[in-house]
Amino acid sequence: MHLTSTAPATEGGVPIVFLHGMTSSGARDWPAQHWADICVRGGRPAHVFDLPAHGNSAEVTAPDAVSIEKIVDHVIALADDAGGTIDLVGYSLGARLAWACAARHPAKIRRLVLGGISTRDPLAVVDYEAAHQFIDTGVTPADPVTARISGLVAGTDMPHSVLHMMQGIGVDRFDPQAESPKGETLFVAGEADPMCTQIEDLCALVPDSQLVRVPGDHQSALRAPEFQQAALRFLSVQA
Repeated sequence: MHLTSTAPATEGGVPIVFLHGMTSSGARDWPAQHWADICVRGGRPAHVFDLPAHGNSAEVTAPDAVSIEKIVDHVIALADDAGGTIDLVGYSLGARLAWACAARHPAKIRRLVLGGISTRDPLAVVDYEAAHQFIDTGVTPADPVTARISGLVAGTDMPHSVLHMMQGIGVDRFDPQAESPKGETLFVAGEADPMCTQIEDLCALVPDSQLVRVPGDHQSALRAPEFQQAALRFLSVQA
């Protein structure tokens, strides 16, 4: 995974790591002027990942090249290199991956921000053969979830590669009852985000958590000033 890192001029505090959403990129979800630059001014190193097949990361040639565990390993290796502990921020698919990082390596994640996270796991039910066919032929998949995902992926630079990445991740079905974070966690949800209608169920699984609702739907909530303010306040970063 491609990584963009920015560090303070002097030795900083706990690093903050950002994971973006599906069919997006680190630069798009976490523009430096709104996130990394502010973190660095506050004395905190900032690390922004591009997920496989997204942004500046390499293409994915087969589903088995990617898994949630491999992505988690990348993030935890960064934590180890940075002194052993990080704060982790994820949105949408990035939040799903951040959840796995914190659940599987609780000692490595000090504080966790999960934006736009859903109890549903569409990547586990997509008909990937039909999705690839849509990219090649334009034939709309009969399954509505597959059709929606295919339409999103079609607009990316590496659509087949993105589908491989999704299929690799989808093997590890999201089961929040089986594994959940235990540390300090902030959930952020758009007031009009249909993906977050059951977010309270996730909050209930994380004892030391809080929920903030901000204006917007799944696309616009991340851009809301209230999202940034809540996240930076929770991470003790002075904006």
